[in-house]
Amino acid sequence: MATDVSSPEFSDGEHTEQASGPSIWHRALYMVLFAIIFHLVELIIGLVMVVQFVLKAATGKTNENLGRFGDQLSQYLYKIVQFQTFNTEDKPFPFQAWPKGELND
Repeated sequence: MATDVSSPEFSDGEHTEQASGPSIWHRALYMVLFAIIFHLVELIIGLVMVVQFVLKAATGKTNENLGRFGDQLSQYLYKIVQFQTFNTEDKPFPFQAWPKGELND
């Protein structure tokens, strides 16, 4: 007698859920939106890096507010990546509060 191995059985409930229906398509739209936002935030981070470099080269110090803003942006990108990779269902800003900067100089 041969055993049918064409359709594996999963004991984990996560794997048995169907990835169809309107909710997955709504999520897909959010994923596209956050992919666009991700790239815009990357551009802003690049600008912050250049300004911080120029300030450091000219004055020997960086701007604390820009440093905190850079920290907030990096935390925001982290939240977007967590959503994009299905590690969380929590949508980032503007659906949650803006991340707080944690840098203490």
